[in-house]
Amino acid sequence: MSLPRFFLLLALALAPLTACDESVDTFVGGECTYEETHGTCTFVEATGGADATFDFVSDDGTILDSATLVVGDGGSPPSQDCLDTLGLAPGVEVGCTLNEITEGTCSPVVFAFDDFTTNACLDG
Repeated sequence: MSLPRFFLLLALALAPLTACDESVDTFVGGECTYEETHGTCTFVEATGGADATFDFVSDDGTILDSATLVVGDGGSPPSQDCLDTLGLAPGVEVGCTLNEITEGTCSPVVFAFDDFTTNACLDG
């Protein structure tokens, strides 16, 4: 695993540990500023309770290594029911925005999806 991919996966795993509102501008821990890059997330793996990974390609064609979808405050993998409800399976493409921190001490990388939130179907 490449070093940048490791840090991206680590950031995604830790991202849910900071509570945020829907605007991406305000996070617990202070005011933070993010650079937003819109693109497409294509799911590579979508196995509930295990891996739900996706590749990000920006609208201008910049490619980012795979990232992992997590839900909830603990950064858990989504259940199979959640993936089914969201319609996520290998090969599914969804619009998404990569938010990379430029100022502050919040989560360094956060993905937002155009058609759903990652907490849409948390396990009870």
